Amino acid sequence: MDFLDEEKHKLSKHAALVQEIYEDRCLHPSKNNILNCIYELQPAGLASLIHQYWNEEDAIFGNRIRERFKRDFLETSQIRTLEITLE
Repeated sequence: MDFLDEEKHKLSKHAALVQEIYEDRCLHPSKNNILNCIYELQPAGLASLIHQYWNEEDAIFGNRIRERFKRDFLETSQIRTLEITLE
């Protein structure tokens, strides 16, 4: 295996770990995952996000909020993967 193949292999392992952590957080978010997302959203305006979608249908309201949490979960999954690889 040459250097390029090794780097590709490392990147694919990294991407797989990010995906695994992300899927786990989306399927089974812990209270801390949710609280961390809320904390991160405060400066960006969690209240305004909720207000923006408040008059939407229940399904849309829930989906929009859930989408925002999933974006945050993806970011934190990427950070956690970096922490794991640096250990």
